[in-house]
Amino acid sequence: MRLLNIARYAVGKRIRKLDETLSQYKQVSYSVCVSYPTSFQVSFFDENGMPSIRECSGPRFEKAMQVTDDFRKVLIKVFVWNPFQLKDQTLHITIYINGQVSKEKTFPISHIKTFDGWFNLDLNQV
Repeated sequence: MRLLNIARYAVGKRIRKLDETLSQYKQVSYSVCVSYPTSFQVSFFDENGMPSIRECSGPRFEKAMQVTDDFRKVLIKVFVWNPFQLKDQTLHITIYINGQVSKEKTFPISHIKTFDGWFNLDLNQV
């Protein structure tokens, strides 16, 4: 009986320690949707707080990562090409924190030139 209690205590202690460790992390997700298939670049800060740029093709980009609670660089920039100068196209960027939408915005894409520059979306956390 004593051995069983010791085993329960040891397992409980490990579970409490794991819960403590996991509570110090949050999930940050980025989602980019372009209304037409194209090439675009996405700039964001990765899990280590380092800037990262990804080249994407198609209409969508998604990135999810586990970060510590003190992670403050929640910023995404998107550079979109419109080589055929299509009219009425949009870019939708969303930032999720722990599965909930924290910020989102839809940008119109210019049909006058082949690119419109960087579209920024950041989440100021104080």
